[in-house]
Amino acid sequence: MKNKYVYDEEQSLDCFLDDSISKESRNPFECRAEDSCQCGDDDCTAGEVAPIGVNCCKVFFVAGFVTVSLRFSRHITADDRISVRCHNSCYQPMGSATLHTGDVPDGRPYAKVHLYSDYPWLPDEYYFVTYCDSTPTDTFTMAFDGKKFGRTGCHPVTRHSAEWVVKEADFNQTAWKILRCTPGARPIIDRVIDYTKLRMVNRWRSEHQLAPVAVSRNFVVETPNMLVHTTLPHLICPELGVKKVDCNELCEPRVTSDVTERVNSVFDCVNGRLLKLTAITALLSPSGAKVASLITARLALGAIDWGMMLVGTSKEVEALFDAYPSMRQFFPAGNFFVQQIGGSNELVHYAHSYLARHDFVPTAAASDCLRGIIERDFADIMLHGDAIGDINHTLQQLISGQVSRRIFDEYGSGSADGRSSVSTIEERDLAGVSLAGTREDFAESMAGLNALVGLAELKESIATALHKVRFEALRRSAGLSTRRAMPCHFIFTGNPGTGKTTVARQLGKVLRSLGLLSRGEVICTERSRLVGRYIGETEQNINAVLQEARGNVLFIDEAYTLYDGGGDRKDYGMRVIESLLTVLAQPEPDMVVVLAGYEREMDAMLKMNPGMEGRFPYRLRFPDYSASELLDIALKQLGECDYLLTDDAHTALAEAIEAAVAHKSHTFGNARWVNNFVENGIVSSLANRLAPRLAADGGTVSLSDLCTVTAADVRTATALVAPAAVPRRIGFAQVPANSPAR
Repeated sequence: MKNKYVYDEEQSLDCFLDDSISKESRNPFECRAEDSCQCGDDDCTAGEVAPIGVNCCKVFFVAGFVTVSLRFSRHITADDRISVRCHNSCYQPMGSATLHTGDVPDGRPYAKVHLYSDYPWLPDEYYFVTYCDSTPTDTFTMAFDGKKFGRTGCHPVTRHSAEWVVKEADFNQTAWKILRCTPGARPIIDRVIDYTKLRMVNRWRSEHQLAPVAVSRNFVVETPNMLVHTTLPHLICPELGVKKVDCNELCEPRVTSDVTERVNSVFDCVNGRLLKLTAITALLSPSGAKVASLITARLALGAIDWGMMLVGTSKEVEALFDAYPSMRQFFPAGNFFVQQIGGSNELVHYAHSYLARHDFVPTAAASDCLRGIIERDFADIMLHGDAIGDINHTLQQLISGQVSRRIFDEYGSGSADGRSSVSTIEERDLAGVSLAGTREDFAESMAGLNALVGLAELKESIATALHKVRFEALRRSAGLSTRRAMPCHFIFTGNPGTGKTTVARQLGKVLRSLGLLSRGEVICTERSRLVGRYIGETEQNINAVLQEARGNVLFIDEAYTLYDGGGDRKDYGMRVIESLLTVLAQPEPDMVVVLAGYEREMDAMLKMNPGMEGRFPYRLRFPDYSASELLDIALKQLGECDYLLTDDAHTALAEAIEAAVAHKSHTFGNARWVNNFVENGIVSSLANRLAPRLAADGGTVSLSDLCTVTAADVRTATALVAPAAVPRRIGFAQVPANSPAR
C-alpha cells in the first residue's frame, strides 16, 4: 500500500518529505496510474542499445480514455518488457501503461495499450516515451486540441535526450516524482537536467583518473513552495547531506551568544553537507548585516566538499543581492532555480493531484467545472503570488465544508451508495467556489476605504496610487514588461484623530489583495518601543519589530520623535532611522512602512536625511474633520450600537460638536474626541439617568429606554467631556507701534 499524505501540527511537511525521500518510499503525490507500470528503473550501462525500437506511434482519444497504438522495429517476444509513459509539456506525469503478453498478437510487430490517467486531458503538447527493459527508446510528441491527438515530432532517445540523462543519473525517484508533480517546476527541471550533465561529465572523467571540472555547489532557489526546495538537494547534490539553517536564529540578538560564534558553529560542521538557508530576509535586518558579511567571507574561501542553497521568493533573493552585491558572485547564473507557473493547465493538474492524495475523485462534470474555475480565476490567483497555497486552502475548505455536509446528508437519509458516495466530488459541490480572492479582496478593501467618513481628496489620491499598483501587477502576470516596481511606503501627516491609523489598516488589506504584502496586518509602534535604554537593546527592539512587521504595514506614530532635532548620531533614535533605511532601500520588501506625525515636525525629520524622503513616494496629508463630518462619525458610532436620538438630541449633538470645533486647540483629537464624547459622555450620561430607576425596588426599564438618547443626555455629556479649549496666554502682549496708547 502506498504511503498516505499525512500532515498535522506535530509533523511538518518538510520532515515528512525528507523522511519519504531518504527511505526512497512510494511518492505520495504520484497518480494511481503509476501502479499499472510494472517495469523497474534497473541500471543499464551508458552504451547499452535498446533491443527493440518503435517505428510508429498513434494515440486515440475516445470518451475520455487514451489508447496508444505502437508498431515496433521487429516482432515482440515474451522476453520483451515494454511500457509507455506520458507527461505533458511541463513534465507533469499523466500516467503509464505496461504491455502484457496478452496485448501482443502472435507473430505481429504491433500492439495497443490503454493509458489510464487521474488527470484530465487538456489541450497541450504531450510526450509519449516508450521503454524497453526500463531503458527509454523513443519519444513521440503529440499535440492535443481537446478532441484528438496529432503527432508533431518523434525521435529516438539518445545521450542528448532528457529521458536518457534522467535514466543515467540514477535520480532519487521519490524526489524526482514530487518535483515533476509540482506546478511551475518545468524551468527548474530543465536546470536540474543541465546541471546533471555536468555531474555526469565529472563521473566519466573520474573513471579515467582525470581531475573533475569545477562545478559550483552554491545554488539559489526562488520559490515559496516547500515541495521544491525540499526535493532539489536530493537531485542536484545527492552526495551531500542537507543542513537546514533558519536565518532568523542566526540573526536574533541575544545576550548569551555572539553572532560570530553562532555563524562559526554552523560552518564548523559544514563538511559533506549542503547548507540550506531559509528566511533569508532576516539577513536584511540590522544584525543580519554582520551575518551576511560572515557568510560572504566563508564563500570567498571556496567550498570544496560543501555547498550552500539560498531559498526565498524572487523578491527576497533580489533584495538580498541588492543589499550585498559581493555575495552574488558566488552563485553562478546556471545555478538559479526559479519556479514559474506557465499556465492554468499546471494548476488544474495540481488540483486533481490534491484531491487524489486525499482520496477524492471528481466526476467528469466536476472535473470540467473545476477546470473552468481555475481558468476563470487564473490571472487573479497569479497576482497573489501563492497560487498553490490558494488552491490548497480552497480545496481544503471545499472538502471540509460542502462535500462533507453532502456526504453526511446522504448517509443520514440512507441514500449513500458505498465507497463512491464518500470519495466522489460532484459538480454541485463546486457551486459558488472561487479562487479569485485577490479581485474580491481588492474590491472589498477599497469599499472599506471609501466607507470612511470624509477624506475625499485623500481617498482619491490613495485610490489612484493603488490602481496603478494593481495595473502594473496585472501587466507583470500577463508577461508584459514593466519598470522595476517602486517601494510603496507612505508619509501620513495630520493632527490626532484624523484617521491615519484607520486608513493604514485599510491600506494593509488592499496591498494584501494585490500580493504586495503576504499578511496585510498593521503593526503599530512608536519611539518608546523602538529605542532602548542601554547599548544593544535598541538593535534587539528594531529586529523584533521588523520581524513582526514582515508581510505587514509597519505604522510608526509620532515618527518625528526619533529625530532629536540636532542630528546627534549618538541618539538611539538615529539608529532606528538608519535601520529603517535598510528596509526602505529594498524594492519589494514584503513590508510597507508608514511614518505618521505632525506636518512641521515630519518635515524637519525628513530634511535631516536627504536620502530618506525619496524612499517615501506617497505623501498624504490628513486634514482636520469638519463639524458635519464629525457629526456623521458620531451618528455612525451610535447607530452601530443601536442607539436612537430624539430630534432634540440630534440638534443638541450637532451644536455640541460645532462648539467643540469652533474652540478647538492644536491638540484637538478630531474623531478621537468624538469617540470619547460618545462613549464616555453620551453613553455615561444615559447610564447615570437610568441608574436611579434601576436601583429602585422592582425598578425596570424598557427596551426603548435603553436605546433612546435625549437632548438632556447630550448636554450632560458636554459637561462631562468638555472640548479642549484654546489656552490663554499668560504675560504681556506686545502692542503694535501704531496702536493708540491706552
